[in-house]
Amino acid sequence: MLILTELLLNGYYLCVTNLLESLSRRYKIPLSTLKWNARKLRKLGLIDAGDKSCKGKVTRLTPLGKKLAEVVVR
Repeated sequence: MLILTELLLNGYYLCVTNLLESLSRRYKIPLSTLKWNARKLRKLGLIDAGDKSCKGKVTRLTPLGKKLAEVVVR
């Protein structure tokens, strides 16, 4: 949920790596854990982010991800 709420509050990140590294430093969460969670969120259609075949894509919430993040933040 941390990834979703961060994207909700900030709108987007230039790439998923920047987002995950920032969260890792701020909350002392291992980068590998955040990468695993980001892959799951992408597969569930909650975030739109690059992967190995599409690097540098802007990372943002999908409409479904935005709705879920808004419910969690309330």
